Amino acid sequence: MNAPVRLIACEKQLIPDIAERICHGNVVSMFRSILTFIFIYSSQSLGCDDWFAKLKIENSKNCESLCVIADTDMSTFRCPDRCESLCNQASENIYGLTDDEIKFCKENKLDCLRAYKETWSAEKICLKIYPVSDVNDESDACRHYVWSILLAKSIGTIKAETVLNAHENNPREPKNQQAMDLANNRLGLLDYQKMKSKKITDEEITKSFIEQLKKNSLIILKQNYKSTGGLP
Repeated sequence: MNAPVRLIACEKQLIPDIAERICHGNVVSMFRSILTFIFIYSSQSLGCDDWFAKLKIENSKNCESLCVIADTDMSTFRCPDRCESLCNQASENIYGLTDDEIKFCKENKLDCLRAYKETWSAEKICLKIYPVSDVNDESDACRHYVWSILLAKSIGTIKAETVLNAHENNPREPKNQQAMDLANNRLGLLDYQKMKSKKITDEEITKSFIEQLKKNSLIILKQNYKSTGGLP
């Protein structure tokens, strides 16, 4: 989302130590999108989405007019009332999520919320290491590595991998950046599986990240801290 957004949790300072630094950041935008998405899809039947998809309307200019006059049955007779939002949704992803993320969230609402809630935790952990959250640098590698471990811990390794891959399946993202994120995600999942205690603490996750950083196991495109061994 281009316009600045502020999550209610930030305004109430539920996470006061990082709220000021990331309330207008990508993590909040993503989390706010997820909350909006879950709210909408928790209160509406997915029948209209299936009904609309079967219409296969390709001409976006005439989408609403074709949608309104489409045939319905007893389970979809109210769907034409949603034609405007359905057509907007088809022409643009109004939630700021990838198609695979939307699919996952439709099918796994609670795990979707748990998954993106962990973005807060990953950001919080990495902000203790790096004062500024950047992209393609060591802080970015940290967020992906840590997030993957937190996801596996929260919703299981299989669903964690699904969420991580869904998030990266974005045709607008440059391939080299996508490759970096996928590699660091994978390393985090592999390390989680090796850990003896599945109740791993934030401190242990941080220690594991720093160890991998020192071994040059993480993929980093922009080395902001090369002269200091990857750390501030």
